[in-house]
Amino acid sequence: MNQYDYSEFCVKIGIDEGENVVVLYGQDKSSSIDILGYCISITSKITTITEADQITVGEDVYFALDDTLRNKFSEITSQVEDWKCTNRTTGNLY
Repeated sequence: MNQYDYSEFCVKIGIDEGENVVVLYGQDKSSSIDILGYCISITSKITTITEADQITVGEDVYFALDDTLRNKFSEITSQVEDWKCTNRTTGNLY
């Protein structure tokens, strides 16, 4: 990125797995679509506590990994405060 004078950016990834529901609000093409489910909620929270340039996986994903991959992860501990979500625009807690 630097070679093209773009600013650097960092990526953080949160992964969980499970069943979700895709909901269409309305009948036409302009209707909103949403994805709802426990796994979406957990993934959102996992991503919130993930540091830049890190991948954080939920427990279900972790135990589904091969031992070789699993050994590359370390357990993180978090406080209850870490699970609060904030509005990206305002910075206020939900």
